[in-house]
Amino acid sequence: MNVSAAEVDDLSKDPTWLRLLHFEGSTSRVDSKDFFIHPKGHQNPKQELLATIQAFTQARVLENDRWSAACAFPARYQFLQERGYVFPKVTCAEYDQWRKLLPIKSVSIVFSSYYPGNPASIFGHTFLKLNFNENHQSKLTDYAVSFSARATDPVGVIYAIKGLLGGYQGFYEISPYYMKVNEYLHTESRDLWEYPILMSETQMDRLLAHLWELSKKASYSYWFMSENCSFQLLALLDATYGDTNFAKNAPTIVLPARTLTLLNEAQKLGKGSIRPSFKKQLLYRYNLLSRDEKETLSSNDTSARVLDVKIAVVRYQQLSVNEKPQERAKLTKELLPLIQKRAALGTKTPDFSQEWINSMNAEDPLLAHDPHRLQLSSGSKNGQLLNRIESRFGLHSPLDREDGMPHHSEVNYFSIAIEYTKRDFYLQKFRIIDILSLQPANIASSGFSWRAGAGALRRLGYLNKTLPQVNFAGGYSLAPTQTLTLYALLGAESLIHLNKFKHTAIGNTLELGLLISPTWSRLRAHLLAYAFYDYTRAKTWSSLSLQTQYDLNHKWEIGLSGETIFNTPYQLEKKSNQYLAMINRHF
Repeated sequence: MNVSAAEVDDLSKDPTWLRLLHFEGSTSRVDSKDFFIHPKGHQNPKQELLATIQAFTQARVLENDRWSAACAFPARYQFLQERGYVFPKVTCAEYDQWRKLLPIKSVSIVFSSYYPGNPASIFGHTFLKLNFNENHQSKLTDYAVSFSARATDPVGVIYAIKGLLGGYQGFYEISPYYMKVNEYLHTESRDLWEYPILMSETQMDRLLAHLWELSKKASYSYWFMSENCSFQLLALLDATYGDTNFAKNAPTIVLPARTLTLLNEAQKLGKGSIRPSFKKQLLYRYNLLSRDEKETLSSNDTSARVLDVKIAVVRYQQLSVNEKPQERAKLTKELLPLIQKRAALGTKTPDFSQEWINSMNAEDPLLAHDPHRLQLSSGSKNGQLLNRIESRFGLHSPLDREDGMPHHSEVNYFSIAIEYTKRDFYLQKFRIIDILSLQPANIASSGFSWRAGAGALRRLGYLNKTLPQVNFAGGYSLAPTQTLTLYALLGAESLIHLNKFKHTAIGNTLELGLLISPTWSRLRAHLLAYAFYDYTRAKTWSSLSLQTQYDLNHKWEIGLSGETIFNTPYQLEKKSNQYLAMINRHF
């Protein structure tokens, strides 16, 4: 087929062609050479187009392949056919067989909720679901499409550093949906939110064709904060639709929940539904029990509702010992008699009530506030006028609007605050990460909670210097009601003076906190008592603070905060205090 130079030049600049090659600027994001037919195809879309047309015309079998180029790249083949190109017919037995296994009728995107208990999963996760039915409601027999890193290191410092610097390779993978349910819903007790994606049959056909290309030939550098699981799904959807710019318009730091927002703003999402975690399911059954029934859980009570809870408890315990065969076998022995007793009653366990399912609508991640926040504060510090400006990349503080966010938890990263008075202008803090993970004690949780942070700060009552700081603490939390959480954390902290070690503060910490978020009000409060034993000076200092915040709407919040430090370690004054009024803008 004769193709003019002008036609090739125009077609090589076609946005759909560039999306199929995953180009960003002048280079493709795909690292693997097998994804390109021309040696310089990853840098030159025109050369890749010419090489592709030639390979299809010659029905060529590519190097290291068992099949022809048209079978290796069916999405490119369709793209060129749609633009009038005619090529020799080829038989693609393996691809055709693969397509027969995926007679999909619809596509969904699934969000696995935030998991503060594991730093690697703290921002949530997104993946696609290929549905064999037009109804998007979760079916375990459907298939999941995900992009993930093949990490060779255990979760830890090296894992985090390599992930932030693109040290791992990422791949598109297709797996049975029930495996995802087992991983997220059961093992990690994370909710799964599912939203149907509006997509035509032609677009679904292009999606599958491109997935074949990607899953067989493409690998990428995986960047935890940017080109991650969510960003690459956006790039896949751009190639599917052909006329969208999700990846191009994505923010610098791509959070999984943000991908839902981008799709929703483009009117590509239908109404979402939740599949509650196994932990939530257990708590639901437990809360159905009367006070007397709860007290009989450790007895031989064989009523249906009590047995339902006992069975759920043992199954939940089994999930935590999946990698320990002996412990799992022991729990199985406990489970079998309970199941037999329950079966003998002959009554059906009632389904989850629709009222309970509806009560979780406020947790819909589409309702979440924007991750970035700008805060302006003004007040007094030790009797002097103080103004502060603070900016945060993400994600959530305990007093921020909670809809769609983890309850009474904190995940903040890359924040900076500058303070100024009549005399001084200085950096008050720069934080790399601050995490507070509260898991209140109940029948499904031991209550273990923790806090960790790293960066630099100028702590009230310390020297007038911004010092490197790290802290970690672990402890216990409980929630007498849904709106009230109490916690106690014991840990260690260090404020490191780089020039004079004698001014370095290293010691143990005790933190007692109370978080209040009444359902009848938009006002939230955090009362905190803090004690620090400084080994450098063999002294203890303590502080008491109260912060309140009120959300005006989805974007704006106002608040008040006050803090007093007793027995300040550096200053001559016996006390150091600070009082501020603030206004927040999420964006």
